[in-house]
Amino acid sequence: MIKCIKHRFINIFSFSEKAGRLDFIFTTIGIIIFVAVGYFIYTLTFDFLWGGFPSLFQIIFFFGVFLLIPNICRRLNDLEVNRFAFLLLFVPIVNILFELYLFFMPGKKDK
Repeated sequence: MIKCIKHRFINIFSFSEKAGRLDFIFTTIGIIIFVAVGYFIYTLTFDFLWGGFPSLFQIIFFFGVFLLIPNICRRLNDLEVNRFAFLLLFVPIVNILFELYLFFMPGKKDK
């Protein structure tokens, strides 16, 4: 388990690998926790001290998005779907169905 976490952490920006459901779900949860912790630190420190510093939270948020895109592309590689399908995340309502598809669809077997 530790070996898998270490491998994913080292190759977090890899677009060419495959990610199964469990790997995809845990990596997504980890990225969401990273952004949430960054938001709480932002609201407790910078918002209180200086009345808000939005660019810091925006940097944390966009870094989280840049971590999610390779994760989604790895999952799409496992499902043998074109990587540009990640653009469906930017379509309202469809993005919810697309995420559910990524979470629950079993990967394709290697031949």
